[in-house]
Amino acid sequence: MSLSILGWSVAIGVAFLPFRPLVADDTSLDALQAYWRAQAPWCSFHVSGEDAAKKPVLKAFASKNEDGVGSNTPPCNDGDSIMFNALLCLGGIEVDPGKDRPAAGEERAIREVGCDVVKHSQTVTKGSADYGRWWRSPRRNYLASVGQQPEGGSETTFSNDHALGVMAYIAQRKDVTAFQAWTDWIKNKGGICTSMSCIPGLPRYCPDDRCGFKIADCPLLDQLAKYLGLENTLCASDDVKQAQARAWAVADALLVPFNFFLPQLNDVINKYGTGKQGVHSAERIAIINSIINDEGYSLHDVAATVYLLRQFGLGNQAESQIAADIVQARAALAHTGDNAFFDLVADGRTSGVKGEIVHICPSQQNDVSHPKFQWTWERQNISETAKKTMYWDCLFIANVFVKDDYPPPTDLPGMKELALDIADARRLLHADCGHCKNTDCSGRDIDCGHKTALDKLFCEANKKQTMWKCEGKKFVCTSTCQ
Repeated sequence: MSLSILGWSVAIGVAFLPFRPLVADDTSLDALQAYWRAQAPWCSFHVSGEDAAKKPVLKAFASKNEDGVGSNTPPCNDGDSIMFNALLCLGGIEVDPGKDRPAAGEERAIREVGCDVVKHSQTVTKGSADYGRWWRSPRRNYLASVGQQPEGGSETTFSNDHALGVMAYIAQRKDVTAFQAWTDWIKNKGGICTSMSCIPGLPRYCPDDRCGFKIADCPLLDQLAKYLGLENTLCASDDVKQAQARAWAVADALLVPFNFFLPQLNDVINKYGTGKQGVHSAERIAIINSIINDEGYSLHDVAATVYLLRQFGLGNQAESQIAADIVQARAALAHTGDNAFFDLVADGRTSGVKGEIVHICPSQQNDVSHPKFQWTWERQNISETAKKTMYWDCLFIANVFVKDDYPPPTDLPGMKELALDIADARRLLHADCGHCKNTDCSGRDIDCGHKTALDKLFCEANKKQTMWKCEGKKFVCTSTCQ
């Protein structure tokens, strides 16, 4: 049940999560941020100057290096710049004129970080056929202006994963003009998805089906438009609404293997959330995605969605909290390192989060030369990925922590424990066949009351004369106990 099923990509506590105690209590996050900022890579490119001589001007923006490329050495990798810089934007990271200077002997550049990087990735030239369109980075935007961003290559000109970054920037700056120009371009020039590589009938962010909307995008745009005091006309047509309804039916079907937990989850949603009224909301799809999305960047997308929703008070906060708790529980059960971003999104500013930041991110004393390639929080194996940190990821989480403007968690009694049960069930569905060996499938009258969540799932399935069997390396549901 990977994210690709609906994108199709849905394109569709732990009562007590073990927070690591503070390491190096006397280590100042301010000092660490200064070190990370000095190491963080930039993507540089020349544009034609606006003077009479058209003298080239060097611009640079926060980015990452290619994997395997050493210290700030071109070529830069700017394919994901929108998403990373949008998070930096929300985290309050900006250019510091006194510190963001080129090294000795380097050409002086106009540098941009965060909000301005996202802003300048949009075509804003009036009269241009691309007016309002977003590209992957400011460099790609400039190349498009001189006819060097053709459609149909191995990489699309924009990614539906990054649309969330654009929405985050627009919310942060309340950039009504950018929102209207963007949605107008999508409506008039982006086209409609027509293949199964996206959701048929939904709009596209670029003239390529790989840029198709995910199931969450129209609900998110609805929330954003409401926040800006506008209407989301892009998703208002009957054709788009019908396509969205078909996608919801598929998303609901993906939850069938979790029927054992759905009544409990629905109880929490009905008690603290919006119940049936919010059945097709952005928060509800965040809950679905928190369960079915694969670990790694797909689960990070859910955490980023929750961060956006909660930071700006969009939608029902209890339902966003449910998604955050499930994401956190799944990361905790994976035992692949402490994801400070997931924990902050779920629990807010805690000493445990600060300890994770200090533990995972390098200091001047323990850092070693490495490719500055990874946004650590979007990968499954945090401790390994951090060895290739791009430093901007560390700056982001530390600044969010210091800024302390993220809302406190919503109290949902029993949700942390339920989140662990759901995460355990999700892990079962992706376990290898070795986990089947000692499962007792005899009889229908097994007492499930005192079993662990994992055994309980087997037990309940057995009582209903259904069970999982091994097919290849995955479990599949069967009609009789195997």
